[in-house]
Amino acid sequence: MIEKNQDEIFVENAFKNLMEIYFNPEIERRKKNKTLDESFELYAAQALIFPDERQNIIRLNGEVNAKVKIKEGVDKSVKDFFPNSEDVEAIDINEEEYLDCGHIIIIRFTDCYQLKFDFVYNKKSCKKLLDNSIQFLKTADYALNNDFHNAYIDNAFSAFELMAKANLLFEANENIGMKSNHKSINQTFNLRYKNSSHEDELELRRAFNKLSNERRNARYLDNEVNLNKEELISSLEKINKFYSNLINRINKFE
Repeated sequence: MIEKNQDEIFVENAFKNLMEIYFNPEIERRKKNKTLDESFELYAAQALIFPDERQNIIRLNGEVNAKVKIKEGVDKSVKDFFPNSEDVEAIDINEEEYLDCGHIIIIRFTDCYQLKFDFVYNKKSCKKLLDNSIQFLKTADYALNNDFHNAYIDNAFSAFELMAKANLLFEANENIGMKSNHKSINQTFNLRYKNSSHEDELELRRAFNKLSNERRNARYLDNEVNLNKEELISSLEKINKFYSNLINRINKFE
């Protein structure tokens, strides 16, 4: 008897658990409602799992909408071609509107089922926020290099706030949505890192709060700005590092 390796055991258990949680209940529900035959045979399944309160979308067989990438060199011109698992490079979600969802895709190829699951939420929205933050970050860098300190503070904080929001969305923080305002982002970001055991995260929080506190003074001149050049340079270094860490984390799940 050939013993299964750890990867095979993991995939087998994951397949079984995901079927029990997402797909078997849907199959039973449809059979009970007479919308599926008792002889139903599963060859594809898909679950779209929203990061908020919306109901999950469960699809079976022909309802599944996924893209299957075939490896280079595989002859797809063969009559009635249908791949086996070794022919497949990747399977993935195929609809732009659901790219912020977690998802599960199961497809039966000629030799076995193949499983793809991804429970990382809000990737599309996070990347859009980070792409936008770069505009403010580059403007802040220019301002600091030209000693436009007030303009630096305003633009640096705008970049920082967008990154903070992306970070909280990526972690699926329940207190943050796409329409969150300045106050909720500030409060949630501070709460997230308030009791961190990592000094770099505490430093990041302090830098965020310093820029937040001085932004109005920088823009509207209510009071003198209480940040010197060294502190501004340090904040820029922290923001750049924060951006790099965020984009690397998100790209790991592409």
